Amino acid sequence: MKVLIKKGRIIDPSQNFDFVGDLLIEEGKILGIERNIEIQEKVEIIEAKN
Repeated sequence: MKVLIKKGRIIDPSQNFDFVGDLLIEEGKILGIERNIEIQEKVEIIEAKN
C-alpha cells in the first residue's frame, strides 16, 4: 500500500531542499517528493503538519 505524508518539512542539503511538501512512499521506497501531490488511487494519508 502507498502512504502519502502531507505537509511535512522536507530537508535534503545535498539537493538544496528545504520546504513544506508531500512525500509518497510505497514498500519503503520514495516514489515522489513535491510541494503538493494529488493522487487519485487508494493511499493511506498522514498529515505531518510540519
